[in-house]
Amino acid sequence: MAASPDPTPRAIAVTPDPRDALFETSGQQADLAHRTGRSAVAVLLFAGLRLILTLATTAGLARLVPPSEQGLVAMILPGVLIAAGLAEFGLAQVAVQREAMTHRQASALFWVNLGLGVGLAVAAALVAVPVAHLYGLPALAGLIAALAPVIVLTAANAQFVALLRRQLRLRALEAVSFAALCAASATSVTAALLGAGAGALVLQLLVQQGLTCLGLAIASRWRPGPPRPGDIAQAAPALRLGGFLAAERLVGDLTVRMPLVAAGRVFGPEAAALLLRSDALAMMPFRRIGTSLSGAFLPALSRLQHQPEALTAMLCRQVSRANLIVVPAGLVLCLASDAVIRVLLGPDWAGAAPLLAILSALTVTSMSLAGLSWTLTACGKGRVLLRFRLAALGINIVALLAAAPFGLTAMVAARVAVRVLVEGPALGWLALTWTPLRGPAVMRSYGEEALFALIALGAGAALRLWLEASALAEGAAVTALIGALVLVRVAADPGLRRDVMRAVAVGPAACRGVRRNG
Repeated sequence: MAASPDPTPRAIAVTPDPRDALFETSGQQADLAHRTGRSAVAVLLFAGLRLILTLATTAGLARLVPPSEQGLVAMILPGVLIAAGLAEFGLAQVAVQREAMTHRQASALFWVNLGLGVGLAVAAALVAVPVAHLYGLPALAGLIAALAPVIVLTAANAQFVALLRRQLRLRALEAVSFAALCAASATSVTAALLGAGAGALVLQLLVQQGLTCLGLAIASRWRPGPPRPGDIAQAAPALRLGGFLAAERLVGDLTVRMPLVAAGRVFGPEAAALLLRSDALAMMPFRRIGTSLSGAFLPALSRLQHQPEALTAMLCRQVSRANLIVVPAGLVLCLASDAVIRVLLGPDWAGAAPLLAILSALTVTSMSLAGLSWTLTACGKGRVLLRFRLAALGINIVALLAAAPFGLTAMVAARVAVRVLVEGPALGWLALTWTPLRGPAVMRSYGEEALFALIALGAGAALRLWLEASALAEGAAVTALIGALVLVRVAADPGLRRDVMRAVAVGPAACRGVRRNG
């Protein structure tokens, strides 16, 4: 039997504290849809800016740092990111999902996060030399040690992010994230120009996480209280739920990062670099847009976890609106991968084009599948998600082992096939079984998304076959066609049209609201 949602906490008995008001969410229910919609608009605007900046930074670093140097970072980055996710321990999601939260409870979770971060960072530094020896590349030891602080900073961010999400202050969260990204991008490109090589990529991560931590601490207007062993011991319910979420994330990260580790170990640093950059481009629309939107969706879905109709409507509407950006971007990456690689990365990275074309299937399906995962999390089904991730990890290991002898492209194709054809349907079944979602409405909404993607994919492929021009010209034509099909879809659907027009009207006000409310 799956774990039930964490009940209203009574574990930490405290006297009233005025700082508890920061965590209060009871006043959000009346205008939840309106506030979520405005927050989502601001998130999309900032996500668009981040996407442009990230593409520009990626293009610059691709020309300044050769694949062999980037491959060194690509080989160790999965381990660092997995450790950072484990240090977060799912406690940010717990703090958002719980119906009630106090200052002392949040402080206890903060110190748990920080303790885990420090412990895992020390462990990463200790294994740096053995890992470098395993790969036969001594330079990896210094890079691992340099990246260890990223684990601590990520852990320290968790409760600040959770508080801003509980308050639905997504505009402030996005503003801090964007400012940190600007500074980190400028720093990394400057370092690369000065010949820092792989160190420029390490510096980018350190600066971004460090400035994000500082900015969030200021924006949240909250400071954790001193660590109290009694509070931490009594936070067991939150830690149990967080443990399921952390284990689910760990297994999910292992599944996602496993091809990159295998590519570096089996095919070498340059192959790892090609896969790192193609995966980064393929998943950039979702990571810059979908992941940011989770900050708006997860609190809203959590508040609606006992209202089936409202929960279903929220999921379908928000996923379909986000897919207006994510799905077309994935289709362009698939149909014009050669042009995208040439423009953004340059001729030295031509080998990434077929990988990007295959990985774009993950882009197209990413938002729809993430919405189902967020719904399970919002409804407290961490144990269900963990079982799903464990099964998916086993299937992926078998698929990668079977495909590896046939080369890197075959290995990537096997990963994508498992994700789209096995994990996707299984996740949909779990969400419809273990949450109050209304099956017919969800299947109708998701079916419409799939139909549009297939029609656009077929039209774009036919256009490229018909045209006889350069890759850049064909890529531009395909992009224009996909954009036109999106406009036709919006014009034909009154609901989509109304929301798009509302987003255009609300956008400037949403950004100005960062200064007033952030």
